Amino acid sequence: MMDFANPSAREIYSSYLKRVGRILIPLSTADRNDITMEINSHIHEHMAAQKSNDEVAALLKSLKDLGEPEDFLLPQVAQKKLEQASHSFNPLDILSALKMNIGRHLWQSVIYTVLGLLYVFTFLLASLAVFKVVLPRNIGYFVSPSGTWMIGYVGDTTGTTDAWGYWFIPVSIVSALGLYVLLTLFLRLNRK
Repeated sequence: MMDFANPSAREIYSSYLKRVGRILIPLSTADRNDITMEINSHIHEHMAAQKSNDEVAALLKSLKDLGEPEDFLLPQVAQKKLEQASHSFNPLDILSALKMNIGRHLWQSVIYTVLGLLYVFTFLLASLAVFKVVLPRNIGYFVSPSGTWMIGYVGDTTGTTDAWGYWFIPVSIVSALGLYVLLTLFLRLNRK
C-alpha cells in the first residue's frame, strides 16, 4: 500500500486498488498479494521516474500507462485460475477456470466448451453409479436379444439382460474418475 500526501491522490489510488481487488477475488490470497504488489511496484517506479511534484498528475499518468484493470488483469486472472484448477483437481476451481476462459479466444472457447461438456458427462457417469442402487432394474449396461446395447437409464428393460449387474457401479466410478483425471491433465497441458 502506497502512502500519498495529497487526499485526492489517496482517493484515486484507493479506488483503483478496489477495482483491482474485485477482479482478483477468484484467485488465492497468495496470487492476489503477488499481483497487487506488482501493480504497486509499477506505480511506485513509474511515479519516481516522472520526478513530478504533483502527486495526482503523476499517479494519473502512471495509472493511464498501466491501463484499466479490467483490460490487463482479466486474462491474467483467467490464466492463474486455470493453473490453480489443473493442480488442485477441485471441481469448483475447474468450473470457475472453464467459465473464465470461455470467450477469450475462438479456439480456446471451443476447447474449453468441449472440456466443460466432457466434465458434465463425467459427472453424469458417476451419478449413474449412485442411481444404480436406487433403480437397479433401470440403470446399467443392457443387451437385447438382437445384440443392441444400451447404457445408462433405460425405461423399459423388458427382454433385455443387465450384462454387468451391480458391477456397473465400480465400472462407472472407475471410468468417471479416470476420465476426470485425463480431462484435468489435458487442461494442465492445454494451459501451456
